[in-house]
Amino acid sequence: MDNDKGYIMIKVPVPNFKRVRFVSFVVLFFISVIILPITSSLTTQSQIDNAGSYGVGIATSSFTLLVTFLVLLVEGYCPPTWLSSTVFELTWMFLMIAFWGATGGIAANSIRYTCRGMCFRYWNRTQCSGFSYSICQQLQVITAFSWIAFIILSILFTWELVAAIRASKRGDGFIWTTAVHSYQSGVIRLDTSIPVFNASIESLAKGKAVDEERGEAPSPTAAI
Repeated sequence: MDNDKGYIMIKVPVPNFKRVRFVSFVVLFFISVIILPITSSLTTQSQIDNAGSYGVGIATSSFTLLVTFLVLLVEGYCPPTWLSSTVFELTWMFLMIAFWGATGGIAANSIRYTCRGMCFRYWNRTQCSGFSYSICQQLQVITAFSWIAFIILSILFTWELVAAIRASKRGDGFIWTTAVHSYQSGVIRLDTSIPVFNASIESLAKGKAVDEERGEAPSPTAAI
């Protein structure tokens, strides 16, 4: 079905993940809310040898917090913008997959080489106290939630990339600059401009109708 905007709307099987995406972004938002203050606190602990490494967690949780908040806020009150475009989402998701994986890896490494039950080692000494136990608990929280965020983003990234590639292969020239989740009804847009033939939509439709009405031509070999 064509419209005055110069493209045809047709239905193709595109995965519907609008609701899954929304719930996932909400979960990522709250994970970032949890991780941000913990990593900020750990960077000030001189007892931890690699305390400065948790600056990665601060940057990762801050960016994820900001992007998910803006996307959910804008989509809740406005039509999809460039913040929801497929290219932008795939880009920031790919970066956050790497950074959340790095954050979880740093925390897991600290647990392995620093924490020993209620004790942790630093400067070739071992400290056992409620304070050390609290530090190790914080490291466990960072590890767990970082890998949860990593898994969520990996699934969303793969799902959205596959959906975009499928739509693109079926002729959708707009999929990369629009939001994949807005295609939940299975409708995609096809560009109708055909400069080579300079044909209009009406002429193409009439030509197709004539072809359908025309009977099958007899095979030239049948008369031999």
